[in-house]
Amino acid sequence: MNSLKTLSILAVAIGVTGCQAELKTPEKPLRPVNVVQLEHKENDRNFRLSGVIQSQKQADLSFRVAGKVENIHVNEGQFVRKGQILASLDSHDFEVQVSELQARFDEAVASKELAGLELSRIRNASKDGAIASIKLDRAETMYSRAIANVKLVTQALQKAEDSLRYTNLKAPFDGVVAQIAIDSFEQTSPQFSVLTLHQPDLLEAVTDVPEGAINEIALGMPAQINWHGHDNSLSATVTDIASVPHQLKRTYEVTFGVKNPNNEPLFSGKPVYVDLNIVDEEGKFCVPTQALVQQSVNSFVFKVEGNTVQKLPVEITSQKQSVVCIDGKLKRGDYIVTSGSAFVEDGQQISFVQEVK
Repeated sequence: MNSLKTLSILAVAIGVTGCQAELKTPEKPLRPVNVVQLEHKENDRNFRLSGVIQSQKQADLSFRVAGKVENIHVNEGQFVRKGQILASLDSHDFEVQVSELQARFDEAVASKELAGLELSRIRNASKDGAIASIKLDRAETMYSRAIANVKLVTQALQKAEDSLRYTNLKAPFDGVVAQIAIDSFEQTSPQFSVLTLHQPDLLEAVTDVPEGAINEIALGMPAQINWHGHDNSLSATVTDIASVPHQLKRTYEVTFGVKNPNNEPLFSGKPVYVDLNIVDEEGKFCVPTQALVQQSVNSFVFKVEGNTVQKLPVEITSQKQSVVCIDGKLKRGDYIVTSGSAFVEDGQQISFVQEVK
């Protein structure tokens, strides 16, 4: 009987062991992937943009009042100092208006003084009860009106004096007269530019950058300025980047400050070429689009670590056709999964690696 029990237990034990062997889950097969090695040199990009030279400091000047031009005091190409009179209008009508308002001001001041004397006399008389209170109220009102009239005429006189002063067009900064757009004895208005002033020694190049390339350009980025028939190039730096595109051209205006230490023959309006060599910074690389994994609003790549892969978050900086540029915790020489990235998981082992050239 005991032998039968022993055999039964052994049979059960063998049966359980056999079931456990049958239930053992087979290991996942190692997934083959293709990879690409991150290398800055392969990601360097050259751009050539067409641009036009203009002064960094330039102003189209107009009179602040309308009138007839009496004199142009400067010539095109002439250097002028800040505050120097450039042109003037016929000031006769403005002078007459100032004289008229000056007389009205004197009259208003005299009326105020007279109203003040009258108010003092009535106040003294009212203390002795020799005058009705209504006359005192009237005198106080007249004095207040006289004060208000003085303020009103003072403001009108100040406005007339300002208009007279505006008949002289003055230079807002040191510079050179680039263009004169009016002649003496012609009529002008505040909306009409009569003269252009600029500083020709401070130049910049203005270019139009396509929408697909604007993300490649950053403030402070170096560039080279070239033009037809000139062998040497000038150094330049990105100083301004428009945040909205042109409504019709759909391009972004980018401005480059130009360094011209040797006074090369460069002037406003000259067409030039702007050459950019864009080198990716550490952590910024361009990879095939299939290397990028999108999950909701987040982007990832898989970096090869030995025979496993590590999931790394990245930020997309630009994208075009079959290439996407990313920024993340990456460095030159890292291997990134391309084909097969959608089918691997963080920490998963890989069995075969083929590098994509």
